[in-house]
Parts: sequence; structure tokens; C-alpha cells
Amino acid sequence: MVYGEGLADGPNRQSTLELNSSQYVCGQDYIIYAWSFNPVGQSAEFAEYQFTVTMPPCQPACLNRSATCVLAANECCADMGCLQLIDESWVCATVPGPPAAINVTIVDNTAEVNVQQPADMGADGTASITYRLLGGNTQGGSNFTITTAGSITADPTWKKITLTSGEGPECDAIYTLTIWAINGVGESLTSAAYSYDGGNTFTIPCSGGGIPG
Repeated sequence: MVYGEGLADGPNRQSTLELNSSQYVCGQDYIIYAWSFNPVGQSAEFAEYQFTVTMPPCQPACLNRSATCVLAANECCADMGCLQLIDESWVCATVPGPPAAINVTIVDNTAEVNVQQPADMGADGTASITYRLLGGNTQGGSNFTITTAGSITADPTWKKITLTSGEGPECDAIYTLTIWAINGVGESLTSAAYSYDGGNTFTIPCSGGGIPG
């Protein structure tokens, strides 16, 4: 039951009673009854409102994925953050999924890595994605790690990352390649691994002419 009092001081002796959210259960239906009071006491009879009244809906304790958010408000649900999309809107988002695909092409003394954006970018809409590359040296040498946004290609869903010998990988070394996607919330929980024609390694030759695999 919810109780409240209001003075009949409005037009035509009408009274307005306002209830705050601490006086009712959100989203519940209520039947309204009203008694009148004077200094002597309460009326024996009451008036019943003829329809049920549904209180305002319950507000979520936090904002779900793709809900509009404010960066400084810290209002998105757990494991999410407020992410700015390409269209400059701000929405609650998770970290992205892994890259959708990886291709590697050896051109002279460089490896051109083409990375397809994740199928899941963390929220509905398009977000800016960067990539973390881990090259694993299969011969016991040093691994390399590079984080970059890559360069734009003719297909906007793909980015090109150029690896040059000495600026990460070493020439004539054999590497595996694993890539994570990163948005403004964080890094993908899983990665994508390069594979090609039954192999999963690439080599940048010291003298040119190398091939993936």
C-alpha cells in the first residue's frame, strides 16, 4: 500500500498528490483509492479510481550494450565502456572480437599484412580499430610486437600493415603471426592466427623473393 496526502487547494477544490520513487514499486500496477479529511477526521466512504495505474518502468542499474552513454558518467554495465563510434556518437560497448581474416604477401623485403576488421566491433555501428601483431620466431630468435591502426585500403573493411625487415621481424627468420583487435574499450579477448595454403608462417627474405608459408 502507498499512502499520501494532498491539500484540496487547486481549481475546483482539486488536489494533486505526487509520489516519489521510494513510495512505489516501479513498473507495478496500482488501484487508487481516495478518502477526504477535515479536522474532525476521515470520511467513511472513499472514491476508487476506475482504472489501474501503471507506475513508471524500472530503470536499469546500468546501461546495456549500444545504449547511448556519457563518457565521464561510468554508467555502462560491467565489462563495458563508453565508446565513440565513427559517426561521433557515444555508446556502451564491449571489447571487439578478433580480426575476421589475415592475409600476408611478401613484396621484396617487406611483408604486407592485410587485416579484415572484426565481425563484432564491440557495439552496433562502426568503431575505430587498431591491431596488435605478435610475430613468433619459430627458430628461437626474438619475437616482435607491433600495435598500429594500419593504412586504408580500397576496401574499408581491410587495413594494410607493412612489416619491414629490421623494424620488427628479422629477415630470413620464420615467423608465425597472431593479431588482436583493439577498440576504445580494450583488446579482443581472442586473437586470429595467420595461415596460408596449409602453412602458418612467413619469412621476409634478406635478398627479396620470399613467399608466405
